[in-house]
Amino acid sequence: MALEPTRSAIFVMTTACGLSLMVLSYLFIKHVGGNSLLPYEPRRRVPWNFGVVLLAMGMPLLGIAVFFVGSKEPALEKVESETLLITGWGNFSFMLLFVLGVTVWLATFFRADTRDVGWPTCWQQFTKDVGIGAFAAVAALLPIYVIQLTLVYALQSTTPHPLVKQLQENNSPAMLLLGFAMAVIAAPLFEEFTFRGLLQGWLERREDEVLAFAATERQPPCVTEGIEIDGEENGDGDGDGDDIRRGVARRLLDAPPEFNEATSLRLEPEPLTIETMPSSTSRPTHGWIPDLPHGWTPILISGFVFGLAHIGHGVAPVSLVLFGIVLGYLYQRTHRLVPSIAAHMLFNAYSMVLLWLQLQPT
Repeated sequence: MALEPTRSAIFVMTTACGLSLMVLSYLFIKHVGGNSLLPYEPRRRVPWNFGVVLLAMGMPLLGIAVFFVGSKEPALEKVESETLLITGWGNFSFMLLFVLGVTVWLATFFRADTRDVGWPTCWQQFTKDVGIGAFAAVAALLPIYVIQLTLVYALQSTTPHPLVKQLQENNSPAMLLLGFAMAVIAAPLFEEFTFRGLLQGWLERREDEVLAFAATERQPPCVTEGIEIDGEENGDGDGDGDDIRRGVARRLLDAPPEFNEATSLRLEPEPLTIETMPSSTSRPTHGWIPDLPHGWTPILISGFVFGLAHIGHGVAPVSLVLFGIVLGYLYQRTHRLVPSIAAHMLFNAYSMVLLWLQLQPT
């Protein structure tokens, strides 16, 4: 059963498209003027390996495999609403616990800190990142929905999103609440943590290793941030050995455990000095694929896998590849998850509001 747009839904869509067009015009003028759409913020290489990525991608890969081997979905109309609610809230809890559990695992076994995982380090950074994500979501609305609607009419697609189908067949306040919780909270957190933080983060690490980009080497904070001696920053290596020892000693509590042993007060067997640290190099102009700029190969791969993970949702995977590229760009420029999570949440919230308006009795 196709949903007919109500007057309120048409008003919301028209307003959103107008705002999106305004934001796109601003970004176009900024780009033509030679300005970066979003400043690039460097990062250290993530410490986890491909095994972590493969484990995290287990659920998306399983869904893709099930689709291609031709397994049929269960008949949702035969499932009781209570069963759907129990299963849905179970999935909601699993996604949140997955993000929390893997974060703790990375911190425990890979010495990953907050910046490695992509979480904000202060409240000001969090609020700024939410603004970036909201701005990007508004900009992405118009092109993504134009692509979506064009494909629906061109291909005469009648396959609804599974969540839309469930809400059509079980239209109740409890199901709507579950739909909002899944689409606006659980899915953005789980998918951005998986596709951007874990997958794209590891892809960026591999790209930098292939290109021998030493600026992203994981170095002790006492070197990358300078050594504080008597209230002064001496990150240029001008201090003598005793100054370095005192500066390193003051930074021990902030340094990851693997650096504590190497930077003990006696500095045995080899003193850790600024001269012994890898030197930074300028950021490469080309990336893993020579025809693409640095950082764009991971963006495209994560965006494509993100769209492919939604296969079976009608024509949605095509437009979601574009949305995944937008989200990957936010992550690549900031190397934090909040911008892409905020954009994902706002985009899904807009879709859920439209769905809710169309499900209301006329």
